[in-house]
Amino acid sequence: MGHPRWFRPDELLRLVIVSGVLEASSPIHIGSGRVSAFGEYETLKVLIQGEEVPYIPATSIRGMIRSYTERILRAQGFRVCGGFGRGSCSSKHIGEVRLSDIVQKLIVEGRGLEALDLLWKELCLACKLFGAYGYEPKIITYDSLPISYRLGHRAMIAIDRGTGALAPGSVRTIEYIQPGSKFRFRLDLINLPNYLIGLIALVIMDINAGFVRIGAFRSKGFGVLAIRDLSISIIHHSPDSGNEEVLKALDEFDEDVRIKGTSLSGSEAERLLRRCIQIWHRKVKDLAKVYGLEKEVHT
Repeated sequence: MGHPRWFRPDELLRLVIVSGVLEASSPIHIGSGRVSAFGEYETLKVLIQGEEVPYIPATSIRGMIRSYTERILRAQGFRVCGGFGRGSCSSKHIGEVRLSDIVQKLIVEGRGLEALDLLWKELCLACKLFGAYGYEPKIITYDSLPISYRLGHRAMIAIDRGTGALAPGSVRTIEYIQPGSKFRFRLDLINLPNYLIGLIALVIMDINAGFVRIGAFRSKGFGVLAIRDLSISIIHHSPDSGNEEVLKALDEFDEDVRIKGTSLSGSEAERLLRRCIQIWHRKVKDLAKVYGLEKEVHT
């Protein structure tokens, strides 16, 4: 089976932009690696107009969404590599040669379509969505810059389980983003079939339910977010993608979704996501067979 049209990185069929406001529902700490002069572990900041302000980096948002997507896929029996290291799709070997080296050789030789066919066959669904060596991602995240924020400070300790007393050297103070702080949010979905929009919509719904967390100290109640004021913009670059009334199916497993315009907000945006989730649930068993059942990835 060759790769479907939507998988090609050199062709833009449609762009679905999911945007809104990320609101902290609990304290959030994304470490900067810096310790202040007072010994406090600082949260990550960026310089804007001469002022250091906290932000949530695109890499953290991407990691949060990918890791939870992988958990959903594994629960449904999909083969998922984990994205990096010796067990990743890019590091797997075909015979004695690493996949990434084969892809690079095909590209250098001008055999790009063969490289795409190989990537389609060998990449797990998570890598097809979030990218891998030699293949651009279909999901783009952005830095979430602050709309409004407050910073807090908190002492953190660890208890020695053997003695029940304070563990030596465990006391430290951290800086964190306080609940109620708000940040801009944007997520681009490039050429995704409606069932894969449904998969990402599941992640968005679980973020809002508090099941998906970000940053450090998640076991201590940190890292809960919610996406408020959700809106969806749809840009069709091909008549095969759809129009103001429909998001067309992009492959043989997909289904059309009726829409009311290409700029959706509030209940209409949520209705679109829920319809795509329904398609995902209807197709997931067949998709698991097509995209690869759980098996060992040889390295």
